[in-house]
Amino acid sequence: MRILYLFSAIAIIIVMIVGCTGEQPTGPLEKSGLTLQKSSNVASPSEPECPISLCDPNPCLNGGLCTEDGCSYFCECPPGYSGTNCEIPDVVDSDGDGVPDESDLCSGTPADTPVDANGCPLNLALSKTATASSSKPAHPPGDAVDGSDGTHWRSGTLGGTDRAWWRVDLGAVYNIDNVVIDWSGSYYAKQYQIQVSFTGAAGTWETVYTNTAGDGGGIDGIDDVTFPATDARHVRILMTQHNEPVERINEVEVYASGGETAMVRTRQ
Repeated sequence: MRILYLFSAIAIIIVMIVGCTGEQPTGPLEKSGLTLQKSSNVASPSEPECPISLCDPNPCLNGGLCTEDGCSYFCECPPGYSGTNCEIPDVVDSDGDGVPDESDLCSGTPADTPVDANGCPLNLALSKTATASSSKPAHPPGDAVDGSDGTHWRSGTLGGTDRAWWRVDLGAVYNIDNVVIDWSGSYYAKQYQIQVSFTGAAGTWETVYTNTAGDGGGIDGIDDVTFPATDARHVRILMTQHNEPVERINEVEVYASGGETAMVRTRQ
């Protein structure tokens, strides 16, 4: 009996040794109804889903359409807006003058017309150098381009047909077609010419407008003169017949043409 127990114990030990040193099974292992395939490669875990919806509430502004892409989103913006969330309004410049419509006080300005910060045609004569045939010390030629209605240029005493002139250097060559003269009450030229020049030198002046029946600009006292566009740097008002013994001009404005060549240029 003791011998039988001894042989059984030996057999059990042999089985355990074989079980520990023998080959492991390589086929599928069944456990709780799940089939696990043994592999030398570790499988990547599946990509987790986003815990929240990125498009609810909609982050896209101004009517933008939100589309989710995994854990990110993108906005399809309506016309007139751009940016990650359609937050940036597009700059609209309908007349192409470089001033956005929302700031443009003079919409419809012809293309390439020099304009100021408000989108209005630029007065090329403003604050430029002016000279005259004669002046009163208290009323120099520059007072007619200082942008103030409270000052004026005043000439010396003139005879009925004495010639007087006032002129301004625009500082560069422009393609101009409009000169505005704000006369001072009854002090105006009954006959005058508007002349232009590249250099301002004697013999280079070209007459672009002549008025032989001046009335001081009528009720508002302003002569708003247009003429065929021409390239010029210097503008001169030549007054040949006077309504009073002196000439007085409150302000002179000069504007560039709206044509394709109305650009600031340097005379070579």
